[in-house]
This record gives sequence, structure tokens and C-alpha cells, in this order.
Amino acid sequence: LIHLEKPSFLDLHGIKDITIKAGKDFEVHIPYKAIPKAQAQWFIDDKDLIADDRVNIKTLDNVITLLNRKAERNDAGFYKLVLKNSEGSNQIQFRVTVLSPPTKPEGPLEATNITAEGCTLNWKPSKNDGGSDIKHYIVER
Repeated sequence: LIHLEKPSFLDLHGIKDITIKAGKDFEVHIPYKAIPKAQAQWFIDDKDLIADDRVNIKTLDNVITLLNRKAERNDAGFYKLVLKNSEGSNQIQFRVTVLSPPTKPEGPLEATNITAEGCTLNWKPSKNDGGSDIKHYIVER
């Protein structure tokens, strides 16, 4: 008699948020149990995560592996793995932060309080902070 089980994750403590520099690889191994074998579906920010030449997904009977080669800025986000079989489903989520130079500040650049000694410059912040807070800017003329 086969005992059927909905998918369950075996090591929740091993699943942590990831911070990685752009251009570096990251790999996640998620052990699970499911009878019959579960079907896996990955999402990043609630959009399907599609395997390609950089992103490899491997589903075995008891572990799922996600390998991302040369992480890029657009690899950052909330990753979700959903496992489903005939007995039910389960999901797990973690965040990936990819550190890279921020994008340039948004314009327009406005100069106010103009005097012979200097001025005040104002602009909108970058749309992407590169994965960490922007602490200062370097202004060149």
C-alpha cells in the first residue's frame, strides 16, 4: 500500500534570502517530500521564471535545484517555488538581491539658489538603487 503525501519542504531553515554581486552565480537546493512526485513551478515577482542559458532548474525525486549563472540586475526579486501533486500543493518564497551600480538619477536636473559661490542641485532618485541604499552622489561639471 503506497502512502500518498502532498508536497512538504524538509529544511525550511536552509532557505534564506540571497544577496549576490552582479556577475556572480547563485544556487539554491530545496529538499522536499511528495508522493507521487511533485510538479514544480518557479516564479519571480509573480511572473513565470523561465529556464534559459543562464537559469537552470532541476527537479529530482527529493530535491529541486535552481542555478543562476552570472546574476543580472533583473534577476533580483521575490522567488517563489510552488510544488503540486494529486494530493495538494505547497509553496516557499525567498528574496534575491543583486548588487550592482545604481541607474543614473532621474531628471530634470534643477539648479536653485544660484550665487557666485555655488548653487543647489535637485533631481529625482534613481529608479534602481542597485540593491542597496544610495548614500551620496558625486557631481561632476
